[in-house]
Amino acid sequence: MRIQSAIVAYLQQAATATYALVASRTSWAIPETNPVLPFVRVRKSAHRPLAKAMATQTRYPAEATIEIVAYAKSQDGAADIMDAVTGDLLAVISQRLPVTSPVTAGAPWVNMIHVADEEDLVSEEARAKGIFAEARTYSVIYDFRP
Repeated sequence: MRIQSAIVAYLQQAATATYALVASRTSWAIPETNPVLPFVRVRKSAHRPLAKAMATQTRYPAEATIEIVAYAKSQDGAADIMDAVTGDLLAVISQRLPVTSPVTAGAPWVNMIHVADEEDLVSEEARAKGIFAEARTYSVIYDFRP
């Protein structure tokens, strides 16, 4: 399972604060032409292995840069959604994603997550349409464990 699809699956779980705000409107894909607000988009912008000691080693950590954008009817609404996303992601350090029982085979094990950057995405065109957004970039260190 790819790290970005694991994050989407986790944020779509009913027990998350993100789900309470956007329901299942969290996606890895580009949103439809006229999306229902609010919604969240997840995008992987970089990925690199951190170490691989031997060719026979099957488990080694990787770092992914994940950008998550919340779209809402107000800038405060977008910021509230991103606060929920951040809280949900910080809650899964040292766990598999998505958090399921039984554990999903091939799911990534999250070693560390931190917010690397955040930005209000404001444009006159989007504002005229009543769409406000906030983006946060996360550094996620993970591996795959048996």
